[in-house]
Amino acid sequence: MKKIRVHEISTRKDVSKVEIRGLADEPGVAAQIFTLLGEAGFNVELVSQSHEANNKASLAFLVRETELDAAIRMLSESDAFRDGAVTSDQNVGTVTVSGGELAHTPGAAGLMFKLLSEKGINIGMISTSMTSVTCAIPRSACDLAKDVLLSGFDVE
Repeated sequence: MKKIRVHEISTRKDVSKVEIRGLADEPGVAAQIFTLLGEAGFNVELVSQSHEANNKASLAFLVRETELDAAIRMLSESDAFRDGAVTSDQNVGTVTVSGGELAHTPGAAGLMFKLLSEKGINIGMISTSMTSVTCAIPRSACDLAKDVLLSGFDVE
């Protein structure tokens, strides 16, 4: 089988995950939270939202590890998320496969997920675009993830 050609495979170990559970599942809640974060100067990455029972939702996102405590403090002191509970995870990193050809190459995300799963690397969050696929994974698995993806993709 021909390897999928990509431009780069990279990792980041300088991020942490923030999760807010028990949010009202209604329009405007995410806007309020991310506007608050943006106005305070936090650069948010890799956003994931999921629906919970009883018209509740959870939002998870990554911030720079150096900004984690300040972001949590700001969110915990704000009424922007009403009854939500803020938690964090510092054992997070990301691995990204990127390249312009991904937009025209079916199966790249599937190959990435398969290669990671074969090494027992659990994916916590996924973000895709026309030119990249990024996965939040345990920080301790970043080096292994990069190595396995380098062996499974054709990096130009």
